[in-house]
Amino acid sequence: MKLALSASNYNRMAVFGDLSDPPNCFVIFTASGDESEKLFPTVLNSVVVGTCFYLYEPVRTSKDHRERMNTIDVQKRYIPLKQSLPDVPLPLIVPFCPITIPSEADTYFFALHSCEITVARAVVVLDASCTGLVCDRANPRDNIQMHCGCFRQHNSNKSAVLEVSIDIHNVPSEIKESGVLTIHHFRSLRTTTLFFQHFDDFSRAGPNSIQAREYRTSIDTMVDYVNHHDGWTIIGWCRKGRVDDVSTPGEIIESASPAFHLALLVPTSTPIRGS
Repeated sequence: MKLALSASNYNRMAVFGDLSDPPNCFVIFTASGDESEKLFPTVLNSVVVGTCFYLYEPVRTSKDHRERMNTIDVQKRYIPLKQSLPDVPLPLIVPFCPITIPSEADTYFFALHSCEITVARAVVVLDASCTGLVCDRANPRDNIQMHCGCFRQHNSNKSAVLEVSIDIHNVPSEIKESGVLTIHHFRSLRTTTLFFQHFDDFSRAGPNSIQAREYRTSIDTMVDYVNHHDGWTIIGWCRKGRVDDVSTPGEIIESASPAFHLALLVPTSTPIRGS
């Protein structure tokens, strides 16, 4: 979810993987802050990235020309997105959906389970987008393309988060010939708290060089443990990039290869406790 730029004609944009039509995604635009809070009442103070929702009786519209995804009409009725319905149990995990390369500039999601990963270049950074929770602190504060979608700030916390590079092993050769998909600069407060029991207290003090060596060693140990105990669940999305053709004003050129992004990294079945 992201907050719109001041010149936009919407308040927030939220992208979802469509479990009824994988690997496609859909997008919801809200026109005002009031609409946004009415639509997302259950997640105003919690991490929303990687969370499952049911959208009851959605009204689909045509594909949005900006995002190349189906849009859901929320203008006529305010039906909140809820994490569960009384007669429909929420799945504990997103069903498996393999990585699929979009043929055009479409956005596809993927959900992988029991994955083996390697984590490198782990560092606690203090320039997260905000001190809120909804955004999962996934974006640097100075990334003007990704305005934070949080509804609340937590002034007692620092805008700190763990940043890592992740190698996902044993991916199909048509995705990566080497069998390893690398995601650089992955940030997630949800994943951070897997490795740190009291992360806010730790981040307030700021890690010194000795602590940095210690937490890197601890992270490697925990990653290796999960790798050997049912592995990791990884949810993300991919889309081919688009750039303006300088030789032909107004024409868009699609990238030959897609960019991969992670939204969720958690153990598939093994609980771990941070140090």
